Amino acid sequence: MHSTDLGDEERILIVSDIHLGEDILQTESTKLSEYIRRLNFEFSQFIEGHTSKAVDGSSWHLIINGDLFDFLKVSVTSDPKNKFSAESYEDNSKKTCWKLERIMEIHRPIFKAMAGFILAGNRITIIEGNHDAELYFSKVRDKFRKILATLAQKIETNISKVALVRFSENVSFQKWFEAKSGRYHIEPMST
Repeated sequence: MHSTDLGDEERILIVSDIHLGEDILQTESTKLSEYIRRLNFEFSQFIEGHTSKAVDGSSWHLIINGDLFDFLKVSVTSDPKNKFSAESYEDNSKKTCWKLERIMEIHRPIFKAMAGFILAGNRITIIEGNHDAELYFSKVRDKFRKILATLAQKIETNISKVALVRFSENVSFQKWFEAKSGRYHIEPMST
C-alpha cells in the first residue's frame, strides 16, 4: 500500500492484488473463517483510516491496481439455482455478477468501508487485472456500483438521488492503466 502526495489536488493510495474471492475455495472452515475475518478487518481499517480528509484538507483517491477480485477461483456450479446456459457474452456477464454478489456478501465490511470512503468525498478507481478482467462487462461495473450505493444508503439513510449519482461517479474503472500526464502512470503487471 502506497500513498503519494500531489499537493492540493488529492492524495493517491495504491493497492493491488487483493484477490477477493480466492478465499471462497479454501476447504478448512476454521482457517477460512479466520482468513476472511482478518482480511475484512485489515483492509476495511486501511480504507477507514483514509476516509477523512488528509491533514492538508486534500481528498483521497484509492487506486486498486488490478486483481481486487479473483473471479477465476469462484465457481458458479456451487449455486443450486444455477440457470446459466452455454458460454455467451450475456451469460458470462451474468455469471460474473453472481460471483461479484457472493464475494461482496462475504467481504461486506470492506465494501461498507469503501461506501463510507466515497461518501466522505473520496474517489476509487479500479484497474482491471488478469484475475478480474470481467470488470470489462458494463453489467458487472453497474452491479458493483449498485451494491456500493445500497451500502451508502444504509450509512446515510437520507441521501438524495442527486448525491447517489455523484456517489456512483466517484467509482471508476480503467482498463490496464491509470495515468495523469506529468503526475503518474500506474498499470498492473501480469504474473
